Amino acid sequence: MTIVKVSYKAVYNRRKQLDRNGKASVLIEAYQNGKRRYLKTGIHLSPNEWDERTKEVKKRPELNRLIRNKIDELERFELTFSGTHNRPFRLIDFDLVNPTKEDNPKKPGSFTAFALEHIQRDHANKSIGRVTFGRYNRVMKLRWSR
Repeated sequence: MTIVKVSYKAVYNRRKQLDRNGKASVLIEAYQNGKRRYLKTGIHLSPNEWDERTKEVKKRPELNRLIRNKIDELERFELTFSGTHNRPFRLIDFDLVNPTKEDNPKKPGSFTAFALEHIQRDHANKSIGRVTFGRYNRVMKLRWSR
């Protein structure tokens, strides 16, 4: 079992596109065995805020610290992974750090169930709730009369 360490670096504007506000995201590139994986940092910067030579944010040490902490967190996960899962670490295992999908997704229900849930949640304005609940009852009556 050969363990190949992952190398990390911060990457700015990977897609070479700026958003409407003239900013691009800072990502963390993880590299292992010729494969790359890009992980979000949640930081968006304009081009003049990024130092391409040092791969850091100019004059913003708190953002540089945040990027470094994210890389440290990923390295800790990588180092403890093989001990807990009894296999070598791969880039796809980063999905376990930040799961993008819900473990227990809510199943889509019917429109009537959705409407009833929102009517019951509306406690701010009682008169609107009564009118809406009356409309819900009429829809249910029409639905079952067919």
